[in-house]
Amino acid sequence: MRLPSFIPVAVLFVDALGHGGIYNYSIGGVSYAGSYPWLLEDQQPKGIQRRWWPDPIQSVNHPYLACNRGNPLAKSHPTQHAPIQAGTNITAYYIPPVCPAGFYQPTENLYPDEFQDPERPMRCMGPEYSWVHATGPMLVYMANCNGPCDQFEPEGKKVWFKIYESGLKNGGEYDQWGDRIDVGDSTGWDQIRVANKGWNITIPKNLRPGNYLIRHEIIMIELMPPQFYPECAQLTVTGDGDMVAGEEYLVSFPGAYSMDEPGLAISGDLYSARGHSTYNYTIPGPPLWTGGN
Repeated sequence: MRLPSFIPVAVLFVDALGHGGIYNYSIGGVSYAGSYPWLLEDQQPKGIQRRWWPDPIQSVNHPYLACNRGNPLAKSHPTQHAPIQAGTNITAYYIPPVCPAGFYQPTENLYPDEFQDPERPMRCMGPEYSWVHATGPMLVYMANCNGPCDQFEPEGKKVWFKIYESGLKNGGEYDQWGDRIDVGDSTGWDQIRVANKGWNITIPKNLRPGNYLIRHEIIMIELMPPQFYPECAQLTVTGDGDMVAGEEYLVSFPGAYSMDEPGLAISGDLYSARGHSTYNYTIPGPPLWTGGN
């Protein structure tokens, strides 16, 4: 039986309790630890990922839109860089591990007023709480650190170029409750399909070797404001490529997104304005850099 249309209020309440992010990576058969949100900085496993927090960023002007923010904020970055051959794959996983004994649980978020951070921080929920969102684009960016990435601060710098994007495939159709009617792999959004089985992308094969940050981002546009989930990891790219992204491909975070662009302005209006028909979707951000592929 369907519930009445006022249920989204309850959905917003549940939504505030849990979200998620990337917990580990796989490159060439080697597993690399990410940051674990509910461990303090000195308890973190040795890994390649910068500190992040599973609650969404809900402002295009958030100061930590580049690589997310810990809770509490990180005082340093990991020194490890994962080696990866240009033209090969990196897979990100969103399934959380078991909550550790005595884990840290924040009681307040960092910017609840100025940048609309949720007022109650997400609690640790364990592997039974997988990625729950299904609506919105998936994007991957990279930034050249020009040296060790643990000494590189990208916030506000025009250094990011997009290497992957996935939007709405072959249109999308919803019923009056907002549920997808067609859910095959060739239609709709990749978000719910990919996040829980491993998000696999390829580093451009002609990319110049060096140390890079890789930034995976999921944007949830079912609600207004949209919810941004970025996480960054440190890579050392090898190979014989010699290409770099031109100025026209580079953006900063914050700065890359505007709430005026169609792919974000549509947030919260998917069902009321377009709920019973197919529609086109414009992926936000800069053009895709393919590295000459």
